Amino acid sequence: MYLLRRVSVAKQWKEWEAAGLLYKLAKAYEKVGRSECRVYMSGEGTPGPARHIYVDWVTEKIEAPNNAELPQEVFDIWEQLKPLLEEYYMEFYELMTQEKIEFTG
Repeated sequence: MYLLRRVSVAKQWKEWEAAGLLYKLAKAYEKVGRSECRVYMSGEGTPGPARHIYVDWVTEKIEAPNNAELPQEVFDIWEQLKPLLEEYYMEFYELMTQEKIEFTG
C-alpha cells in the first residue's frame, strides 16, 4: 500500500481558490475509481509552509491514470488551476502493514 500526496504551492492570495479547485479535482478522480482523497492546507493561521495545499490518497499500486478514461471535467479543472499555482509536485510513501512487518522480521 502506498500514500500518494500531491503538493501544490499557490500564488499569493490564490490559496483558497486553488484549494477549492483541488478539492473538485480530487472528487472528479474519485468518480473514476481513486480512493477517497483528503485536501488540506498550511499557512494562513496554521503552522507550516505558506500557501501549500496538499491532496493525498491511499492506493494499492503506483500507476499513472489512463488519460483516455478520465472525464473532461478533470482536464477542465486543471486548466483553471494551472494559472493559480507556482509549484506542483508529487510525493510517494510506502505504508507499513502487518504483512510487511512479518515479512521483514
